[in-house]
Amino acid sequence: MKRSIQILSLILLFLCFTLIQCKIAEVIINEDLEQSTSPMLVTGNNDLSFKDKVIEFGDFSTSKVHESLNEEKRKSGFMKISFESSEEIFSFTQFCQNEKCLQVECVSVYLNKEMPMFGEFLSYDLKSKNYFAGTLYCKNTFILRDFVVYFSDEVFKPKAKGFVNFSPQQKIIIKPAFISKSKIFQIDPEGYEFLLNDKTIAAVETINNGRVWMRPDLDEEMKLVLAGVSTALLLNRNNNKSSGE
Repeated sequence: MKRSIQILSLILLFLCFTLIQCKIAEVIINEDLEQSTSPMLVTGNNDLSFKDKVIEFGDFSTSKVHESLNEEKRKSGFMKISFESSEEIFSFTQFCQNEKCLQVECVSVYLNKEMPMFGEFLSYDLKSKNYFAGTLYCKNTFILRDFVVYFSDEVFKPKAKGFVNFSPQQKIIIKPAFISKSKIFQIDPEGYEFLLNDKTIAAVETINNGRVWMRPDLDEEMKLVLAGVSTALLLNRNNNKSSGE
């Protein structure tokens, strides 16, 4: 009996030690970005339902998220994405403290389909069956931008990649981020980094409740656009699905 109690005590001690050593998984981001800024903690994204969801981090917040695009805007060509079926369509307004805002409209598409965004830019013929795309319209400047992230289930290929068309001269690359540096265990992205001219300027962690990083020296308009795309990626419940599913 005494020996059993000793064994049980050792097991409990080992479990307590293990729990103390455990740490919540965190996405690994660019070291220079991590040192230059503090992460903004995301609130409001701990529920799978879109109903009444409002996302906040740092100086940024959203309107309530809507689960369908505005039909009038779809017919007028505001959201020029050709698709026959999708698992997720949603929209929201992204706000910041300087009173500027973006109308963001997103869709997850699951086919091999051409996707023309809008006249000023190219038509993107995406070969992936699974991609997530959206437009960002600034009501203050009347500028329309777009972004896309597409996913692959091929072995030894990048699991996700994309870009934001900030301007005809500036394309922000979106690349996946993971909780492990090992390429063997990189199954689905746990976050994303945003690169401009090969320099990481922002990042978003999509696991847990979420975190967002942005370089403090970015101009306010670029910060707002990055906030809108980051929020969209946080809300995209299907962004970890492969095209084979």
